[in-house]
Amino acid sequence: MRNAEPVRNQPMWLKTGERSAPTRLLRRVKSTLYVQALREGDRHLTPTLGQEVEVRWLDGNNFYAMPGVVEEVLDPIPVILLRITGTGTVLERRGAPRVKVLIPLEYSLARPGAEVYTTTTLDLSWDGLRFPAAFRAWLGLELKMELRVDGEIVAVTGRVVRVAPQAADLRGREAWETAVQFVNLLPSGRLRIRTLVERVLAASAARDVRPARAARVGAGQSL
Repeated sequence: MRNAEPVRNQPMWLKTGERSAPTRLLRRVKSTLYVQALREGDRHLTPTLGQEVEVRWLDGNNFYAMPGVVEEVLDPIPVILLRITGTGTVLERRGAPRVKVLIPLEYSLARPGAEVYTTTTLDLSWDGLRFPAAFRAWLGLELKMELRVDGEIVAVTGRVVRVAPQAADLRGREAWETAVQFVNLLPSGRLRIRTLVERVLAASAARDVRPARAARVGAGQSL
């Protein structure tokens, strides 16, 4: 089994001491990671030369950690160079179940005036979802999303964590299977999604059969 390794554009967290801040892997050269500068509000957490740190990232069902040491902080736009000093290990296995459920979804790039696309989810958990995107996204891209859950709109930002390498044909149009992790999801929205997921799981258990196809919840337009 290969060692766990982050990939280019991988959303990550940089842990220094007891604090951590979101970042992104820009590229890797042998055992050196080029990590994006921390956001404005987290700049005070930028590690110093020679400081031991830890990078953490989510991949599939696992949350990984990898130790490193700061080799350099490049200016004028800070890029943190980390030399990896160990292998990636599993910190936590995700406990959020994922169910096949089709609910209406609107999504767009997180910028003013961006085109809004409409589709339905392929599956859903309370920490992310998978859907057919009308364009090929890249890891780390943040999308503005609105889900219609039980007749209510749940607004959330989704960070892309996985994209199918090839497009599929969806009613004569190209679509890329894309998985996102939720960020900036309000507790009320997470509760609404969790309630839906648990209801679908309970219904499946009551039937005591494996679902033959995804359940449809509400009406939505395809891509």
